[in-house]
Amino acid sequence: MAPVRVTEWRKLPLSLTELCIDTTLRCGQSFRWRKINDEWCCTLHGRIISLKQDPTHLHYRSIWPAAAQRPQTAPTVKTESPEDDTEELLKHYLSLKLDLTSLYEQWSEADANFRKRAPKFGGVRMLSQDAWEALISFICSSNNNISRISQM
Repeated sequence: MAPVRVTEWRKLPLSLTELCIDTTLRCGQSFRWRKINDEWCCTLHGRIISLKQDPTHLHYRSIWPAAAQRPQTAPTVKTESPEDDTEELLKHYLSLKLDLTSLYEQWSEADANFRKRAPKFGGVRMLSQDAWEALISFICSSNNNISRISQM
Protein backbone atom coordinates (compact mmCIF):
# COMPACT_ATOMS: atom_id res chain seq x y z
CA MET A 1 0.00 0.00 0.00
CA ALA A 2 1.34 3.44 -0.92
CA PRO A 3 2.08 5.80 1.96
CA VAL A 4 -0.60 8.37 2.67
CA ARG A 5 -0.65 11.74 4.32
CA VAL A 6 -3.38 12.34 6.92
CA THR A 7 -4.11 15.74 8.42
CA GLU A 8 -5.24 16.27 11.99
CA TRP A 9 -8.85 17.28 12.52
CA ARG A 10 -9.23 20.98 11.79
CA LYS A 11 -12.26 23.16 12.33
CA LEU A 12 -14.11 26.07 10.80
CA PRO A 13 -16.41 28.17 12.98
CA LEU A 14 -19.86 27.55 11.45
CA SER A 15 -23.25 27.42 13.11
CA LEU A 16 -25.90 24.96 12.01
CA THR A 17 -27.89 27.87 10.55
CA GLU A 18 -24.97 28.63 8.21
CA LEU A 19 -24.34 25.00 7.25
CA CYS A 20 -26.06 21.75 8.13
CA ILE A 21 -24.00 19.00 6.51
CA ASP A 22 -26.57 16.29 7.27
CA THR A 23 -29.19 18.09 5.18
CA THR A 24 -26.90 19.59 2.53
CA LEU A 25 -25.04 16.36 1.70
CA ARG A 26 -28.08 14.10 1.45
CA CYS A 27 -30.62 16.39 -0.23
CA GLY A 28 -29.97 15.00 -3.71
CA GLN A 29 -27.38 17.45 -5.06
CA SER A 30 -24.52 14.96 -4.87
CA PHE A 31 -24.33 11.23 -4.36
CA ARG A 32 -20.60 10.93 -3.66
CA TRP A 33 -20.86 11.48 0.11
CA ARG A 34 -21.33 8.56 2.52
CA LYS A 35 -22.13 8.84 6.20
CA ILE A 36 -20.01 6.43 8.22
CA ASN A 37 -20.74 6.58 11.94
CA ASP A 38 -20.68 10.31 12.68
CA GLU A 39 -18.59 11.39 9.67
CA TRP A 40 -19.39 12.30 6.08
CA CYS A 41 -16.70 10.99 3.68
CA CYS A 42 -15.97 11.29 -0.02
CA THR A 43 -13.18 11.65 -2.54
CA LEU A 44 -12.82 15.19 -3.81
CA HIS A 45 -10.05 16.60 -6.01
CA GLY A 46 -7.50 13.86 -5.38
CA ARG A 47 -8.05 13.39 -1.66
CA ILE A 48 -10.41 11.73 0.79
CA ILE A 49 -12.25 14.26 2.92
CA SER A 50 -14.01 13.52 6.19
CA LEU A 51 -16.44 15.99 7.74
CA LYS A 52 -18.26 16.08 11.04
CA GLN A 53 -20.17 18.86 12.71
CA ASP A 54 -21.09 20.14 16.13
CA PRO A 55 -23.41 23.10 16.83
CA THR A 56 -20.61 25.68 16.40
CA HIS A 57 -17.97 24.14 14.10
CA LEU A 58 -17.43 22.11 10.95
CA HIS A 59 -14.56 19.68 11.56
CA TYR A 60 -12.59 18.29 8.61
CA ARG A 61 -9.55 16.23 7.75
CA SER A 62 -8.07 15.02 4.51
CA ILE A 63 -6.06 12.04 3.32
CA TRP A 64 -4.08 11.86 0.10
CA PRO A 65 -1.12 9.91 -1.31
CA ALA A 66 2.16 11.00 0.29
CA ALA A 67 3.85 10.78 -3.11
CA ALA A 68 1.65 13.56 -4.48
CA GLN A 69 3.31 16.96 -4.37
CA ARG A 70 0.02 18.45 -3.27
CA PRO A 71 -3.66 17.70 -3.62
CA GLN A 72 -5.33 18.28 -6.97
CA THR A 73 -7.44 21.39 -6.55
CA ALA A 74 -10.43 22.64 -8.43
CA PRO A 75 -9.40 25.18 -11.08
CA THR A 76 -11.48 27.93 -9.47
CA VAL A 77 -9.98 27.53 -6.00
CA LYS A 78 -7.10 29.83 -5.09
CA THR A 79 -4.63 28.08 -2.86
CA GLU A 80 -2.86 29.86 -0.03
CA SER A 81 -0.63 26.96 0.95
CA PRO A 82 0.94 24.40 -1.38
CA GLU A 83 0.83 21.91 1.50
CA ASP A 84 -2.88 21.62 2.21
CA ASP A 85 -5.57 23.69 0.55
CA THR A 86 -8.48 21.65 1.90
CA GLU A 87 -9.96 24.58 3.83
CA GLU A 88 -10.17 26.74 0.70
CA LEU A 89 -11.52 23.79 -1.29
CA LEU A 90 -14.29 23.25 1.29
CA LYS A 91 -15.14 26.95 1.39
CA HIS A 92 -15.56 26.85 -2.38
CA TYR A 93 -17.36 23.47 -2.60
CA LEU A 94 -19.80 24.30 0.22
CA SER A 95 -20.25 27.95 -0.90
CA LEU A 96 -19.19 29.15 2.54
CA LYS A 97 -18.27 32.63 1.35
CA LEU A 98 -21.99 33.43 1.05
CA ASP A 99 -23.80 34.70 4.15
CA LEU A 100 -26.64 32.18 4.28
CA THR A 101 -28.43 33.84 7.22
CA SER A 102 -28.76 37.09 5.25
CA LEU A 103 -29.98 35.22 2.19
CA TYR A 104 -32.62 33.35 4.23
CA GLU A 105 -33.82 36.68 5.66
CA GLN A 106 -33.99 38.22 2.18
CA TRP A 107 -35.83 35.23 0.72
CA SER A 108 -38.24 35.10 3.69
CA GLU A 109 -39.19 38.74 3.12
CA ALA A 110 -39.81 38.08 -0.57
CA ASP A 111 -41.70 34.77 -0.32
CA ALA A 112 -44.28 33.77 2.30
CA ASN A 113 -43.99 30.09 1.37
CA PHE A 114 -40.21 30.17 1.91
CA ARG A 115 -40.68 32.02 5.22
CA LYS A 116 -43.04 29.25 6.39
CA ARG A 117 -40.76 26.36 5.41
CA ALA A 118 -37.26 27.80 5.97
CA PRO A 119 -37.06 27.10 9.73
CA LYS A 120 -37.23 23.35 9.01
CA PHE A 121 -34.38 23.52 6.49
CA GLY A 122 -31.78 25.85 7.97
CA GLY A 123 -28.19 25.55 6.81
CA VAL A 124 -28.92 24.04 3.39
CA ARG A 125 -26.35 25.19 0.84
CA MET A 126 -25.85 24.75 -2.88
CA LEU A 127 -22.75 22.69 -3.63
CA SER A 128 -20.25 24.03 -6.17
CA GLN A 129 -19.86 20.74 -7.99
CA ASP A 130 -18.10 19.80 -11.15
CA ALA A 131 -20.52 20.20 -14.08
CA TRP A 132 -20.12 16.54 -15.10
CA GLU A 133 -21.03 15.34 -11.59
CA ALA A 134 -24.08 17.63 -11.52
CA LEU A 135 -25.22 16.31 -14.92
CA ILE A 136 -24.84 12.66 -13.91
CA SER A 137 -26.70 13.32 -10.63
CA PHE A 138 -29.52 14.95 -12.59
CA ILE A 139 -29.75 12.07 -15.09
CA CYS A 140 -29.76 9.46 -12.30
CA SER A 141 -32.45 11.34 -10.41
CA SER A 142 -34.89 11.61 -13.31
CA ASN A 143 -36.44 8.18 -12.70
CA ASN A 144 -35.25 7.41 -9.17
CA ASN A 145 -35.41 8.68 -5.64
CA ILE A 146 -32.55 9.80 -3.38
CA SER A 147 -32.52 6.60 -1.30
CA ARG A 148 -32.30 4.36 -4.34
CA ILE A 149 -29.61 6.44 -6.06
CA SER A 150 -27.52 6.52 -2.88
CA GLN A 151 -27.44 2.71 -2.89
CA MET A 152 -26.05 2.55 -6.45
